[in-house]
Amino acid sequence: MGDSSGGCLTAQFAITLRSLGLPMPAGLVLLSPFLDHELKSPSHQTNYDSDFVTFDLVGLRWAMNIYSNGLSTSHPIVTPLNADLAGLPPMLIQAGESETLTEDSIDFHRLSAAAGNKVELQMYADMFHVFQIIPFIPQTADAFDRIGHFVQKVMLGDVSGLSSKAVRITLVDGKCVAERHQ
Repeated sequence: MGDSSGGCLTAQFAITLRSLGLPMPAGLVLLSPFLDHELKSPSHQTNYDSDFVTFDLVGLRWAMNIYSNGLSTSHPIVTPLNADLAGLPPMLIQAGESETLTEDSIDFHRLSAAAGNKVELQMYADMFHVFQIIPFIPQTADAFDRIGHFVQKVMLGDVSGLSSKAVRITLVDGKCVAERHQ
Protein backbone atom coordinates (compact mmCIF):
# COMPACT_ATOMS: atom_id res chain seq x y z
CA MET A 1 0.00 0.00 0.00
CA GLY A 2 1.29 3.42 -0.87
CA ASP A 3 0.07 6.95 -1.49
CA SER A 4 1.28 9.43 -4.11
CA SER A 5 4.93 8.60 -4.89
CA GLY A 6 4.54 5.67 -2.49
CA GLY A 7 1.78 4.38 -4.76
CA CYS A 8 4.27 4.50 -7.62
CA LEU A 9 6.89 2.67 -5.54
CA THR A 10 4.29 0.00 -4.72
CA ALA A 11 3.56 -0.51 -8.42
CA GLN A 12 7.26 -0.44 -9.35
CA PHE A 13 8.06 -3.00 -6.65
CA ALA A 14 5.36 -5.39 -7.88
CA ILE A 15 6.52 -4.99 -11.50
CA THR A 16 10.11 -5.69 -10.44
CA LEU A 17 9.15 -8.75 -8.37
CA ARG A 18 7.16 -10.13 -11.32
CA SER A 19 10.05 -9.46 -13.73
CA LEU A 20 12.47 -11.31 -11.45
CA GLY A 21 10.10 -14.23 -10.94
CA LEU A 22 9.91 -13.60 -7.20
CA PRO A 23 6.83 -14.12 -5.01
CA MET A 24 4.26 -11.36 -5.34
CA PRO A 25 2.16 -9.66 -2.67
CA ALA A 26 -1.44 -10.85 -2.42
CA GLY A 27 -2.71 -7.44 -3.54
CA LEU A 28 -1.84 -3.78 -4.02
CA VAL A 29 -3.57 -0.63 -2.74
CA LEU A 30 -2.60 2.57 -4.55
CA LEU A 31 -3.87 5.88 -3.15
CA SER A 32 -3.60 8.82 -5.54
CA PRO A 33 -0.59 7.18 -7.21
CA PHE A 34 1.93 9.34 -9.09
CA LEU A 35 2.56 7.02 -12.07
CA ASP A 36 3.32 9.34 -15.01
CA HIS A 37 6.81 10.72 -14.51
CA GLU A 38 6.80 12.05 -18.05
CA LEU A 39 4.15 14.50 -16.78
CA LYS A 40 2.00 14.11 -19.90
CA SER A 41 -1.30 13.93 -18.03
CA PRO A 42 -3.74 16.71 -18.94
CA SER A 43 -5.05 16.76 -15.36
CA HIS A 44 -1.81 18.50 -14.28
CA GLN A 45 -3.26 21.55 -16.03
CA THR A 46 -7.03 21.02 -15.78
CA ASN A 47 -7.04 20.27 -12.04
CA TYR A 48 -4.22 22.60 -10.98
CA ASP A 49 -6.59 25.10 -9.35
CA SER A 50 -8.82 22.47 -7.70
CA ASP A 51 -6.06 20.49 -5.97
CA PHE A 52 -4.46 22.31 -3.06
CA VAL A 53 -1.81 19.57 -2.75
CA THR A 54 -0.08 20.32 -6.03
CA PHE A 55 3.29 21.27 -7.45
CA ASP A 56 4.24 23.35 -10.45
CA LEU A 57 5.34 21.44 -13.55
CA VAL A 58 8.80 23.07 -13.64
CA GLY A 59 9.57 21.79 -10.15
CA LEU A 60 8.11 18.38 -10.94
CA ARG A 61 10.19 18.04 -14.11
CA TRP A 62 13.33 18.89 -12.14
CA ALA A 63 12.41 16.33 -9.44
CA MET A 64 11.62 13.62 -12.01
CA ASN A 65 14.99 14.13 -13.72
CA ILE A 66 16.72 13.68 -10.36
CA TYR A 67 14.51 10.70 -9.45
CA SER A 68 15.16 8.90 -12.75
CA ASN A 69 18.92 8.98 -12.03
CA GLY A 70 20.01 9.20 -15.67
CA LEU A 71 17.24 7.02 -17.13
CA SER A 72 14.68 8.58 -19.39
CA THR A 73 11.50 9.50 -17.52
CA SER A 74 9.72 7.35 -20.13
CA HIS A 75 11.61 4.22 -19.01
CA PRO A 76 9.10 1.60 -17.78
CA ILE A 77 10.75 1.28 -14.37
CA VAL A 78 10.50 5.06 -13.89
CA THR A 79 6.99 5.48 -15.33
CA PRO A 80 4.87 2.40 -14.59
CA LEU A 81 2.31 3.52 -17.18
CA ASN A 82 4.88 2.43 -19.79
CA ALA A 83 5.61 -0.96 -18.19
CA ASP A 84 4.29 -4.41 -19.04
CA LEU A 85 1.50 -4.68 -16.47
CA ALA A 86 0.50 -8.30 -17.12
CA GLY A 87 0.60 -10.69 -14.20
CA LEU A 88 0.27 -8.21 -11.36
CA PRO A 89 -1.73 -9.06 -8.22
CA PRO A 90 -5.26 -7.70 -7.64
CA MET A 91 -5.26 -3.93 -7.14
CA LEU A 92 -7.41 -1.25 -5.62
CA ILE A 93 -6.76 2.30 -6.82
CA GLN A 94 -8.38 5.28 -5.10
CA ALA A 95 -8.09 8.88 -6.24
CA GLY A 96 -9.90 12.18 -6.13
CA GLU A 97 -11.50 13.61 -9.25
CA SER A 98 -10.10 17.06 -8.47
CA GLU A 99 -6.44 16.11 -8.09
CA THR A 100 -3.69 16.81 -10.58
CA LEU A 101 -2.88 13.09 -10.79
CA THR A 102 -6.42 11.96 -11.69
CA GLU A 103 -5.37 10.78 -15.14
CA ASP A 104 -2.51 8.69 -13.71
CA SER A 105 -5.06 6.54 -11.86
CA ILE A 106 -7.47 6.36 -14.79
CA ASP A 107 -4.73 5.40 -17.26
CA PHE A 108 -3.15 2.83 -14.93
CA HIS A 109 -6.55 1.25 -14.32
CA ARG A 110 -7.28 1.07 -18.05
CA LEU A 111 -3.86 -0.35 -18.96
CA SER A 112 -3.82 -2.79 -16.06
CA ALA A 113 -7.29 -4.11 -16.86
CA ALA A 114 -6.32 -4.47 -20.53
CA ALA A 115 -3.30 -6.52 -19.37
CA GLY A 116 -5.72 -8.96 -17.70
CA ASN A 117 -5.35 -7.88 -14.08
CA LYS A 118 -8.13 -7.58 -11.54
CA VAL A 119 -8.08 -3.88 -10.70
CA GLU A 120 -10.76 -1.62 -9.27
CA LEU A 121 -10.63 2.15 -9.56
CA GLN A 122 -12.58 4.21 -7.04
CA MET A 123 -12.77 7.89 -7.96
CA TYR A 124 -14.09 10.23 -5.27
CA ALA A 125 -16.07 13.25 -6.42
CA ASP A 126 -14.60 16.66 -5.53
CA MET A 127 -11.63 15.13 -3.68
CA PHE A 128 -8.01 16.30 -3.79
CA HIS A 129 -4.67 14.50 -3.85
CA VAL A 130 -4.30 11.92 -1.04
CA PHE A 131 -7.53 13.00 0.64
CA GLN A 132 -7.35 9.76 2.66
CA ILE A 133 -4.84 11.35 5.06
CA ILE A 134 -7.37 13.90 6.33
CA PRO A 135 -9.06 12.11 9.25
CA PHE A 136 -12.06 14.39 9.77
CA ILE A 137 -13.72 14.20 6.34
CA PRO A 138 -16.32 11.49 5.68
CA GLN A 139 -14.65 10.43 2.43
CA THR A 140 -11.67 9.18 4.44
CA ALA A 141 -13.81 6.86 6.55
CA ASP A 142 -15.57 5.58 3.42
CA ALA A 143 -12.25 5.07 1.62
CA PHE A 144 -10.75 3.09 4.51
CA ASP A 145 -13.89 0.96 4.80
CA ARG A 146 -13.48 0.09 1.11
CA ILE A 147 -9.75 -0.56 1.54
CA GLY A 148 -10.50 -2.88 4.47
CA HIS A 149 -13.08 -4.77 2.42
CA PHE A 150 -10.59 -5.18 -0.46
CA VAL A 151 -7.75 -6.32 1.83
CA GLN A 152 -10.04 -8.80 3.57
CA LYS A 153 -11.11 -10.33 0.24
CA VAL A 154 -7.51 -10.54 -0.97
CA MET A 155 -6.18 -12.02 2.27
CA LEU A 156 -8.93 -14.64 2.26
CA GLY A 157 -8.11 -15.47 -1.36
CA ASP A 158 -11.63 -14.49 -2.39
CA VAL A 159 -10.71 -12.51 -5.51
CA SER A 160 -13.23 -14.21 -7.79
CA GLY A 161 -15.73 -11.42 -7.16
CA LEU A 162 -13.23 -8.69 -7.97
CA SER A 163 -13.69 -7.16 -11.37
CA SER A 164 -11.87 -4.52 -13.36
CA LYS A 165 -14.48 -1.86 -12.82
CA ALA A 166 -14.26 1.86 -12.28
CA VAL A 167 -16.69 3.54 -9.92
CA ARG A 168 -17.41 7.16 -9.07
CA ILE A 169 -18.26 7.71 -5.41
CA THR A 170 -20.16 10.76 -4.17
CA LEU A 171 -20.73 11.39 -0.46
CA VAL A 172 -23.07 13.97 1.01
CA ASP A 173 -23.23 14.46 4.78
CA GLY A 174 -21.04 11.39 5.21
CA LYS A 175 -23.36 9.10 3.29
CA CYS A 176 -22.78 7.58 -0.11
CA VAL A 177 -25.49 9.10 -2.28
CA ALA A 178 -24.15 7.98 -5.63
CA GLU A 179 -21.90 5.19 -6.77
CA ARG A 180 -21.93 4.66 -10.47
CA HIS A 181 -19.83 2.52 -12.72
CA GLN A 182 -17.87 4.41 -15.31
